[in-house]
Amino acid sequence: MANSAQESIQISDDEVFRRKLLMDGDGMGDERRLTLLLRSFANWCDNKYDSEEQIILGYEGLITSLENCELLMSKSHQAQLANKREIQNYEELECQIKRKIAEMQESILKKKEELKEAKKIREQKQKYDALAKIIIKLPDRKETEIKLKALNEEIEDLAESKKQLESKLETRHKELRVLLSAAASLKETLKEEESSTMME
Repeated sequence: MANSAQESIQISDDEVFRRKLLMDGDGMGDERRLTLLLRSFANWCDNKYDSEEQIILGYEGLITSLENCELLMSKSHQAQLANKREIQNYEELECQIKRKIAEMQESILKKKEELKEAKKIREQKQKYDALAKIIIKLPDRKETEIKLKALNEEIEDLAESKKQLESKLETRHKELRVLLSAAASLKETLKEEESSTMME
């Protein structure tokens, strides 16, 4: 029965090496536990003169140690998976942060353009307000048209007055020429009469 128990727990060298690598991943004493397990297994195999009860107890102890090692190996494997998930989460978080930074940079550029446009609009509004103040001070169109009409009428009156004055002036010139001609004739007549008187 001891031989059958020993045969049932025989493990190949490759399997032992594989489990050794799996259990020695985190450096938390797994190598030492595996060494103790292998040493216990070797001692159990060498105890040929033990009773069947001692062999069974040794077998059960080895199974318990093996289960503990497998449990630790499973925990180590789960820790590795958790680390991988954590690394993946960090990588995803890094991608999200980079994307957010890119979005913020794009938003900043957009806000700068909006600010530039707002400044331009404000400057134009200030110019429009200044122009509106000037326009408000000017008379309205109806009032301007009335004043313009009155001014045109005044110009027409002045033109008519000028025409009349020019006509009167022309008449006075004609009268003056007639008067000068008459004065010259009278002077000539007086000279002739004076000459006749002196001859007598």
